[in-house]
Amino acid sequence: MGEVLTSVGIDIGTTTTQLIFSQLVLDDRAAMSSAPSVSVVEKRVIYRSRIHFTPLLSPTEIDARAVRRLVEEEYRLAGVDPREVNAGAVIITGDTARKENAQAVLESVEGMAGDFVVATAGSDLEAILAGKGSGAEALSRREGSTVANLDVGGGTTNVAVFREGHVVDTSCLNVGGRLVRLSQDGTVEHVSDLISPVLDHLGLRIRAGDRLEPKVAESICGRMASLCDELLGLVPRTSLLDRMLTSHDLKDPRRELDRITISGGVGDCIHQGVWDDPYRYGDLGVLLARAMMGTRMFALGKVVPPEETIRATVVGAGSHSMELSGSTIGFSHDGVFPLRNLPILRVSEAEEAHCLPQALRERLGWFMDSAGEQMRVALALKGLSNPSFEEVQRLAEEILEGLGDYPVRSGLLVLVVERDMGKALGYALSSRLPQDVRVVSVDGVRVENGDYVDIGRPLARGRVLPVVIKTLVFGA
Repeated sequence: MGEVLTSVGIDIGTTTTQLIFSQLVLDDRAAMSSAPSVSVVEKRVIYRSRIHFTPLLSPTEIDARAVRRLVEEEYRLAGVDPREVNAGAVIITGDTARKENAQAVLESVEGMAGDFVVATAGSDLEAILAGKGSGAEALSRREGSTVANLDVGGGTTNVAVFREGHVVDTSCLNVGGRLVRLSQDGTVEHVSDLISPVLDHLGLRIRAGDRLEPKVAESICGRMASLCDELLGLVPRTSLLDRMLTSHDLKDPRRELDRITISGGVGDCIHQGVWDDPYRYGDLGVLLARAMMGTRMFALGKVVPPEETIRATVVGAGSHSMELSGSTIGFSHDGVFPLRNLPILRVSEAEEAHCLPQALRERLGWFMDSAGEQMRVALALKGLSNPSFEEVQRLAEEILEGLGDYPVRSGLLVLVVERDMGKALGYALSSRLPQDVRVVSVDGVRVENGDYVDIGRPLARGRVLPVVIKTLVFGA
């Protein structure tokens, strides 16, 4: 039996808030004569919370105190002490991320997820976590196929595409069941501005207090559902699609898809077959689920049941948000951990090979705060394959030449290397820097410019570090 970690996922979404607790088992599967190779060998969910409606003070403000009480109560019911939690994620997702006090809500649950916490609202990361939690990633890996997961929630539809188990594309639409909130008799209580392009397209004006007839609601949901077909390249695209994208389109909308899974609250309605009361949840979720059943993706027979629906994102956050570094890591002092929200400074392979010092000098200037001060960054490199001692030393010298006095001013130098050379490079850098400059060098992790990274406290007797890669922190 390897080392067992406790991980929590806390998902504060547009419609619902929920938690899960998981156990992650680490083990070293390397041969006795080989370098350590520690990995997560088992993941199991040990507690699923009730599904709570996200407490709101108003349509634009989350009730932070109520969220805190909710989380504390679920910890009590699970029998888990926050001090026992080693890893995990707190995420504010969907339209909730746009609420005025999203940051205050994250602060309200500070300390409820251990030292190693992700607090993010990025639609790309949310899409990836939901795709992992829904089982789309695993299905893609098992079959060697291309699988898209659509996580259709209250405020947004997050899309992640996996090919052979790897994320290759993400996108997000302002399509969700709770963009219009209603009473049980169909009286409109709130209309989100995000659905305005669809209403304009249909020539509709809907305001609080209006009675929404089922046929009108069905036309709204039908148009929202068809946007998912458009995004996936299954039907011709219209100009409305561009207006409903939250941030960016798929890089390759014509990519051939083998399978499609649908998770989220709307996905739960689809797979549970809940049709009896169109306004049973006080929104358009049931009707949107019904409309999704009539889309091209279903007609083509590409949709398959997911492993998780309404819990996909929180399962992804609690069981799949963490990666492990390679086992050849280096850090000069474990007191620097945990490190959170370090922006990635990555150079290309060509720059790494031919003009690394110059590229680093230029890129470092990108990372200045609003006061003009240099931000701490994590330097990302491809690294060298089976490097010699001399090659490692030369690479260390080029890095320090390019960074100038940044390591000394910062007091910390963090490297994220894709290839297996983190420990050697970390030692080479430490030997060239003053003793009070901390060096952290991890490997076996791939990141890109625009990503952020969290690095937690050492695990497996100091042989690996937990790493979470975040594509956006409070992104659009």
